[in-house]
Amino acid sequence: MSANASSTAASVGNFLQEGFKVMFYLKSPHELALTNDSPTPKYLLDYGVPMFFVLMIIEWIGLAVRDYFGGHRNANTHGGERPHTFYRLNDMIVSTTIGSVQTVFVFFYDIVGIWGSSKLYQFVYDNYRLADIDPQEYVWATYLVLLLGLDLGYYWNHRFLHEFHLWWSAHSVHHSGEDFNLPTALRQGALQKLTSFFFNWPFAVMGIPVQAFLAHAQLNTLYQFWFHTDLINRMPLGLEYVINTPMAHRLHHRYPGNRNYAGVFIIWDRMFGTYQAERVRKDMYGLARQPNTFSVAKLNANHFKNMAQIGSGGNGGFKSTWLYRLFARRVKHRYTFSLAALFEPIPPLEKDERISHGPVRRKWNGHGPSGLLNNVVLVSLCVTGLAIGLVTMVLHGPADMSHTDVVLASVASLVVMECGTRIADASQRMVYIPLLFQPVCIRTLTAIVGFAVAALAVRFPLHGAVELIKMIAIVASV
Repeated sequence: MSANASSTAASVGNFLQEGFKVMFYLKSPHELALTNDSPTPKYLLDYGVPMFFVLMIIEWIGLAVRDYFGGHRNANTHGGERPHTFYRLNDMIVSTTIGSVQTVFVFFYDIVGIWGSSKLYQFVYDNYRLADIDPQEYVWATYLVLLLGLDLGYYWNHRFLHEFHLWWSAHSVHHSGEDFNLPTALRQGALQKLTSFFFNWPFAVMGIPVQAFLAHAQLNTLYQFWFHTDLINRMPLGLEYVINTPMAHRLHHRYPGNRNYAGVFIIWDRMFGTYQAERVRKDMYGLARQPNTFSVAKLNANHFKNMAQIGSGGNGGFKSTWLYRLFARRVKHRYTFSLAALFEPIPPLEKDERISHGPVRRKWNGHGPSGLLNNVVLVSLCVTGLAIGLVTMVLHGPADMSHTDVVLASVASLVVMECGTRIADASQRMVYIPLLFQPVCIRTLTAIVGFAVAALAVRFPLHGAVELIKMIAIVASV
């Protein structure tokens, strides 16, 4: 083996080792003891995004092995549909695109001046902290406070996302996935990032630097990726009693799904009375009232449409107003607390109906089987939209793009990705009827041309050929 090949293999090995540490919250307390002088780690971008695809490849291989040896290929075709043992291309691409849309929205919030969690945290830390905690002096104390405290905050934030209609309007997008696999973990509502600060501000008041907080916040989020899988049954060694696992989270995604809210530690659900064990394996995921669409815009607006029905059958009054609809509770848990519940035994699995019954209901797969042309257009548009968003985020600083250019680029990214997900809703008829005559394609092309005209009007994204050459050089150097 040549020296270059050995060096490359070592680099890949080191990356994967560090990547798995990041994805499973295995960074040491000393690595996370970050102060105001420390750079904020970019675990999500540097390791999270590549590791998403590494783990999805591992899951895909595992599903193929299970399908070959485990009998899923001979499963009952209940309802005329076999269990989805492999990824559905349209569902996988749409799930990834929905996650990309949230990323672009978060960037867009920052551009238009809407403060996200990190800016709000920094503001509270700068103006209202009660102490100055040095994580390098109190390494283990800071580590444990953030590990447990941030996860407890996540539990209550997640529970509120389910309990109240306004929060559910953002979070229901995540639960719209009808397959329980790793791509489903990437389905995230465009508005959801605006809710978490309400449960994180105590750490800023305590005086914990934002760098340490953001490091733990990223690790908490990334840990939650791996347990979105139907491939793993139950974890050994009593881990089901302590950490969140695929078994616990499958019950969370089985509609109505108002249970098992934990992020990293399932102990919160066991103590606060929201834990439920999986006793029957079923292919039963998604929303109770599934919207039957892959459209990013429709999925993000779906629960607002449902909220319009609240109080509509009454005689008017306060319960028919949007103020009531937004803040009304949709799930009413009893507020309980019990340490003894931590030691209650978890009931065993009784049966597995995935093979004998197949999917409980027919899953949305578009208005018909997807043709090759549909899939090509779907992938092309979603990748193009994501590329526009990523290039904008990369060039925003070094290229000194104008405010107008950045806003237009962000909107363009969202429009193109929405067009892609609308393609996923189309049927195989697109293969037989000329592409340009399909209404969905006319809307797509109209949106792209309309954006191109608007972009040229402001000389998007930079001004002049010289600046365009500079942009290409910057991209090449990144």
